[in-house]
Amino acid sequence: MSSTSRRPRLVKADFDTVLLPIIPNPASFVSGWMSLPDELKRQVLGHNLTSSSPVRLEDARANSGLNEIFMLRHHMHTTSEIASLAREVFYKTNTFELTADINRNYYRYTEFHLPLPGPTVRPLIFRLEYNFYFRWPDWDMFYRLMQGDYGLTGLKHVTVFVTWHFLNCTRSRPANFQELLQLTGFKYDVVLPVKGKVVFGRDLSKTLNDHYNGAVEEMVRAKFQFGKLE
Repeated sequence: MSSTSRRPRLVKADFDTVLLPIIPNPASFVSGWMSLPDELKRQVLGHNLTSSSPVRLEDARANSGLNEIFMLRHHMHTTSEIASLAREVFYKTNTFELTADINRNYYRYTEFHLPLPGPTVRPLIFRLEYNFYFRWPDWDMFYRLMQGDYGLTGLKHVTVFVTWHFLNCTRSRPANFQELLQLTGFKYDVVLPVKGKVVFGRDLSKTLNDHYNGAVEEMVRAKFQFGKLE
């Protein structure tokens, strides 16, 4: 006896999986691998550890998106040498996407934080994409991030994506952009010694006229001073 549901549902469950070799590596492989220079070993590992799209930095509890724990996991369960090289290759060769998030504790929102990896690997991150929102803590957190307070001391290139969530507040007060920027924490410039750029998340012309579009963009861009270090 069989039946067919008119409204089928896909049921699945996520489980942590660790990949382990089913047989020991032969002596020829071990001796061959050990004879390779470290630079060539990094190139070999880079084929599995370098992503063509930005890797999202997020809490270890998050299940969505592609995070660093997923990509690194099967390399960390091999030898100590491969684990060390893999960690270095992964953080140095990828571009990481970072967004200030809200701590969630039993469904209660608390303070904002940056979901960064462990302190020992933060200096290995070279390229960063930061999602900036017009809300109070973002500017202060980004400023502190660029000052080295969070340990990202190895950055070489930073892209800032600006999202205009404050536009609904400005329609009735289009002349008070400077005041609004102050309220959202735009109190000081961010000077970066590295290369970078500012990208605006969407076309403002659909919400405000061209005059105010240009005024806001010019004001925001003036807050970022990028350098030439790379």
